[in-house]
Amino acid sequence: MKTNNQHIKNFFRFLEKKESRNIPDITIFMLFPEMINDDIWNCLFYSDKDTCIDLRTRYINKISGLFFDMILPFNVISKHHALAYDYDEMEFYTGYIINKKGEVSVKGLDINKFYGGYIPNLQYIVAAYVNTLNWTRYDYIKYGVATLIPKNILPHHASAIPKGEDEFYSVIVDLKTGLKETSSFDLKTIEKLVDAGYGAAYFNGIVVGNLYSGISFYDDTKKTLVGKSLDGKKVLIDTEGNLIKILN
Repeated sequence: MKTNNQHIKNFFRFLEKKESRNIPDITIFMLFPEMINDDIWNCLFYSDKDTCIDLRTRYINKISGLFFDMILPFNVISKHHALAYDYDEMEFYTGYIINKKGEVSVKGLDINKFYGGYIPNLQYIVAAYVNTLNWTRYDYIKYGVATLIPKNILPHHASAIPKGEDEFYSVIVDLKTGLKETSSFDLKTIEKLVDAGYGAAYFNGIVVGNLYSGISFYDDTKKTLVGKSLDGKKVLIDTEGNLIKILN
């Protein structure tokens, strides 16, 4: 007895023979694996051509049961991982990391390899890494862009802009858990964060209500800092991130 798949395969074979119609690449992957050649394989997994991105996206969505709007080539992050993007009604996109089975996973991906050197779209890769860690547990944490903090300051941390937030607003996230960092650090660590330009992200994560776009040490006592609010006002804050005074 012939299966439904066999009926479908016979149909495509009929079109190919009687009407000289080529079998679509995605159909070849789904039903005719014996017809896969190097060109088709490269298109599906590694090419950045628009037609190949479309093929890859449709194929991964088909085998995974998920729905991504765009899946980039598998040779951007590693041969086994790709960036997958999902768009919402506000035209914001959220990135995740998937494997060739269409599973949302960072298994086998070493985040330490991202430190040092130049990696195209690194900030989006790290953001997708954070999202992937919380695919099932914390779906509301959807970071837009992220930048790795130097390991000599905070190992395994990144400064991230939450989805839909102001481009100057950021928080610090732990790359081991994907969660916003709310732990307290000693003054030396805070000083390094501020000097490296991550001070605002640190204080945004621990202080409720006061949102900053920039922080820098103000005087030699290192007990008072000068910062800038999201609306551009210059402010004084203490080393716990509390607002002391608005300067202008």
